[in-house]
Amino acid sequence: MKKIVIISALISLFSVYNISAQTKWTLEECINYAHQNNLQVKRMELDHNRSRNDFNQSKLNMLPSIDAYSQRGFNFGKSLDPETYDYVYENSTSDGYSISAGLNLFSGFQTINNIARERYLFLKSEKDIEKTKNDITLAIAAAYLQILFNKELLEVSKSQYEVTLLQVEKTRKLEEVGNVAKGELYKMQAQAALEKVSVTRAQNNLNISYLDLAQLLDLDTVGDFDIVIPTGLLVAADSLPPPISTVYEQALGLPEIESAKLQLKSLEKNLAISKGLRSPTLSFGAGIYSDYISTSSYDYVDQLDNNRREYLGFRIDIPVFTRGEINRNIANAKISVMDAQVALDQTKQTLYKEIQQAHADALAALEKYRSGVEAVKSNEEAFIYTQQKLDVGLVSSVDYNISKNDLLRAKSELLQAKYEYIFKTKILDFYSGNPITL
Repeated sequence: MKKIVIISALISLFSVYNISAQTKWTLEECINYAHQNNLQVKRMELDHNRSRNDFNQSKLNMLPSIDAYSQRGFNFGKSLDPETYDYVYENSTSDGYSISAGLNLFSGFQTINNIARERYLFLKSEKDIEKTKNDITLAIAAAYLQILFNKELLEVSKSQYEVTLLQVEKTRKLEEVGNVAKGELYKMQAQAALEKVSVTRAQNNLNISYLDLAQLLDLDTVGDFDIVIPTGLLVAADSLPPPISTVYEQALGLPEIESAKLQLKSLEKNLAISKGLRSPTLSFGAGIYSDYISTSSYDYVDQLDNNRREYLGFRIDIPVFTRGEINRNIANAKISVMDAQVALDQTKQTLYKEIQQAHADALAALEKYRSGVEAVKSNEEAFIYTQQKLDVGLVSSVDYNISKNDLLRAKSELLQAKYEYIFKTKILDFYSGNPITL
C-alpha cells in the first residue's frame, strides 16, 4: 500500500514538474489557454447553458401539464353527513385525491413565437462567447508582439552598450599614452553609464510586458514563463494591407454582427408575442377526483369508487379591457425592435471604422518602416565613419555619442514600425476570418 502511495506521489510530482518545465509558449498556446481558462469566458458559458435551458423549456411548454394532489383533513364538531346530508356532531377524518391535465390549444401563436425567441437568444449567447474570445485573442496577440518588440529593443540596447564599453576601453588606453585628454575618457564613461540605464529600462519594459501577458492568461505568477520567438517575422518592402472594402465584406460574418442580428430577430419575435396577447386563448382541461370520509358506512375503496367525479372541458379567455397594458406592451416592443436595428447598424459602423483605422495605421507603419530601413542604413554608415574619425582623433567623444544615439533611435523606430505594421495587418487578417498566427 505504501509503495502505491509513493509511486502516485512521484507521478504527481513528475506531472507538476513537466507543467512547470514547459516554459516557452507559442502564440497559439497562449490563445487556446486563455479561451479555456479565462473567467469571463467561463461565466459567459454558464449564461449560455442557462439560455439553452430556457430554449428547451420553451419547447416543453407545447406539452400538456399534469397535476395530482392528495390531502387529509380532520373535522371536529358540526359537519355534513355525505350520505344523509344531515348535520351531525361527530369528529371525522377525510381524504381527497385528484389528478388533472391542461393543454393550451391556442394563444395567438405566443408559444411558437416564444420558442423562436428563445432559440435566437440561445444562438446569440453563443456568438457573444465567440466575440469575447476574439477580444481576448487580439489582446493576447498585442501583448505577445509587445514582448517580441521589447526583446529586440533590449538586444539593440545591449549591443550599443557593449560597443560603448569597447570604446571606453580603447579611450582609456589612448589616455594612458597621452593621445587623448582625460576629459574624453570621462565623457565616454558617462555615455556608457547612460546606456547602462537604457539597458535596465529596456529590461524592465520587457519584464512588464511579460507580466501583462501572464495577467491576460490569468497565471498566478510569471515565474520562468517565456514565449517562443517565431522565425522569419519580417516585413516585405513591397507588402500592402488588403483593401478596406474586401476586409469589411468578410468581417460582416464576425460574431458581434451575428449577435446583433440575432438580438434583432429575438425582439421581432417578442413583438409577435406582444401582439398575440390581443388574441383569445383556448385551452382544454380534464381531471378525475374522489374523496373519503370516516363517518360514512361505506368502506374506503367503495367510497373512492362511488365518489369519483370526472370532467372534460374547454375554456376560452377573451381580453376585453386590460387598461391599455397590451397596447403599451406592443408599443414598447416596437421601440425595442427599432432600437435593435439601430444597434445593428451601429455595430456595423463601428466595425467599419475599426477596419478603416487599422488599415490607415498599417499603411502609416509601413511607410515608417520603409523610411526606417533607409534611416538605419544611413546612420550605421555615419556611425562607422564617425568611429573611424574618433580613432584618429578627428572628432570628439561628443560627436561620437551623438552619432551613436542617432543610430539607436533609428533602430528603435524601425522596430516600433515593424511590430506596429505586423499587429495591424494581423488585425485585418483576423477581421477577414483568418486565425492569428506568427
